[in-house]
Amino acid sequence: MPPKRKLAALDDDGSSQASNTTIATVTPTTSATTTSTSSGPSSPPLSNTSTTSNNNNNNNNNNNNNNNNNNNNNNNNNTNNNNNNNDNNNNDDRCPIPMTSDSKQIYWQYQNSEFEWKDIKYNLLDSIEKIYQKTPKDANEQIFDDMVIIFSEMKMYNSKDNAKIKKSIKRIFRQPVWSWEKGRGDFRAFKPDISLKVESSFLKGLSKASINAERYINFSSFEQARFDDDTKTRRVRRNHIDVTEYYNPYWYFLHSVTQTTTPKITTKSWKEFEDSHDDINKAYKNLIEKGENTQIKISDDETICFLTMTLIKKGSDSVPIKVDNGPALPLKKSYSQLSEQEKKDMITKMLSGQSSNDTKKKKDDSDDESSLSKKKQKTDNNSGNYLPGELDVLKKDKPMKYILRPTRHLSGVSQADAHFRIAESQFYRLLSTGNAMKVTKVEYICNPTLTKKFNAKMEEFKSKKYEHSDPVFGFHGTAAKNIIPICTNNFSVPGGGSGVKHATDSGWYGKGIYFSEFTDYSIGYIKDCTKILLCKVLLGNAYKCSTLIHGKPCVTGYTSHLSPDEKELVIFHPDQILPVYIVHYQNGASAGTAVSGLNVVANSAYGNPSLDLFNQANLMASSNILYGKTISLLGTLSTVQYNIQNLITKHGGSFHSHASNVNGCTHLVTTLSDYSNLGLKVQNASLNSVPIVKEDWIYKTIISNKLKKVTSFSFNAPPKSKSKTEVLKPIPLEQLEYDDEDDDEDEDEDDSKKKKPPCKYGDKCYRKSAEHFKEFSHSFLID
Repeated sequence: MPPKRKLAALDDDGSSQASNTTIATVTPTTSATTTSTSSGPSSPPLSNTSTTSNNNNNNNNNNNNNNNNNNNNNNNNNTNNNNNNNDNNNNDDRCPIPMTSDSKQIYWQYQNSEFEWKDIKYNLLDSIEKIYQKTPKDANEQIFDDMVIIFSEMKMYNSKDNAKIKKSIKRIFRQPVWSWEKGRGDFRAFKPDISLKVESSFLKGLSKASINAERYINFSSFEQARFDDDTKTRRVRRNHIDVTEYYNPYWYFLHSVTQTTTPKITTKSWKEFEDSHDDINKAYKNLIEKGENTQIKISDDETICFLTMTLIKKGSDSVPIKVDNGPALPLKKSYSQLSEQEKKDMITKMLSGQSSNDTKKKKDDSDDESSLSKKKQKTDNNSGNYLPGELDVLKKDKPMKYILRPTRHLSGVSQADAHFRIAESQFYRLLSTGNAMKVTKVEYICNPTLTKKFNAKMEEFKSKKYEHSDPVFGFHGTAAKNIIPICTNNFSVPGGGSGVKHATDSGWYGKGIYFSEFTDYSIGYIKDCTKILLCKVLLGNAYKCSTLIHGKPCVTGYTSHLSPDEKELVIFHPDQILPVYIVHYQNGASAGTAVSGLNVVANSAYGNPSLDLFNQANLMASSNILYGKTISLLGTLSTVQYNIQNLITKHGGSFHSHASNVNGCTHLVTTLSDYSNLGLKVQNASLNSVPIVKEDWIYKTIISNKLKKVTSFSFNAPPKSKSKTEVLKPIPLEQLEYDDEDDDEDEDEDDSKKKKPPCKYGDKCYRKSAEHFKEFSHSFLID
């Protein structure tokens, strides 16, 4: 018989030690290696200093003399750690750390030198994150303790510094990784869900956490043990790895060269790995999504350790490494299957709206007219210059749109892919160096009325032989509520009877509609969303301003104005504008692009789907759909809670603001991480049978104007399987991405549609009451 299992005294998640905080508390390091030997302290050593490669705190637990292979490296790293700890006397290992809805921790760093980034004090992170979420483009100086931050510049300086030397700052994301020692010095990571579970228990102050039915982790000794035999142990480590998304991620190692001079001079530089980026990215992504291997061998003598972010070389000290944005991919790489002339022809045709029917073969005269018409329509719909159904849309009056997503593979010349890549390349083309914004999706607008007017104006300009009779692409940043009306009815010129005014000034270079070919310039005018309009613009005969001409009309004899630096294009007639794309993007460190054909986490695939839903719900007219609902909010949601509270009251509901109890609440809206942490408010809601739902329940209820079932938005609801793949087709401008036919069921279903229990009398039922037939089903009746 197997030995009787000894039950280790696991702490109860509902104990008084459990924290009700909505934000995490973690060890403050970028790579955040928190480790301990069996004889080590219960709380691991801390450090707040991290190099760009995130490696200064790599091996705190490897002072064991049995680690023969890496003793030299560990001793060196521990020396660094001891030095770094001197800088962190003002940090607490239990400071609150803000989190995203998918349990990633948010940190802020400042650049201390060319090769070193330091974490900002942990007691300031929550305050910084709240201000950033509320006003991410704020140009005002925000003061946090002795630190002054300008978010619009992503810069900071110390208030005690008279010179006010500004340093760059950045926002990064980290994910906890717990690992166990398989062999001497060989650590294997647990699966992400297990790491999150263990991390949650650790942050609550519990002494132990179960891994599965056979094993648990003892936090006091940082060991993994068996329930039935606690003498069989393995060391465990706690790390936090950088999961910030990078555009075209490249890997670098710190290269040092010491010159043979007196005195000796050592120069450092970041040097990229040669021909290894794809392999390293694949291994690192596998660690983030699946766990297991924490290292990758790139040569016979070199191994990369992701937990410590170091390059381990045989016979020498370990070297720091980092991952960062690689070189921007040029447009030609997006069209690797096309020649230069083909690319040029494609873009020229798309800008001019020409048809590709010139290459069609003539049909035999014997074909009857109807057959010829059908064949032509089929050919048009598959034309290289049109999306499926686009020609039909152009023949009608209603504007429509297509949802375009990035793809990995090119199958011939896909027009959808070409549209996406043109919008994407235009977005990146004049984006400032070092900006980490990413395009996540593109909406292609097809408006027949505006297209006809634009083409007519273009022909007019060409007949007059204006210098700029061909269109250029221009960006326009505006509030989310304006985007759909603009795509429907076009822009309104400020002044006159339009009722439209300039948002920021009187019109420095004329009272017109402003565009810019520089992405950053236009994004500065966006406050409440992460999407921007990309339009075709006809300049015609452009007048270049030499100075400010506040609010003046277009100069006689000209059709547009240019600012002195030509960064601003001013248009005075809407027919010279055609809205073509709505480009969705992500800001800074949170950016990440999902590519079809790659295994990318769905939550980060298209930016923040919940924020998109909020913006859509925020555009809806006031209603009473939430009347009688008292909703409590918990955690860091897609937008600040103040905005969601206003949305709830706008649609007839009320909100509950108590920090812990749920008395009087009808719904508790929270995040997955807060739900998993089982804080006091979540526990009270469960005890009082208050539904705990995702924030999407609010937004979809408002958008559809139908109360949605809470079961479809609970955290225990099974994922909805899609029976069909996404089909590229035109949809109305107002329609959301998700298919209304596959949407969640409404809460108030017709009673006649509910399944009724069978009558106990079966076919011999003698009852004649209508109420009886409504309550029970009968085989001889069609319910």
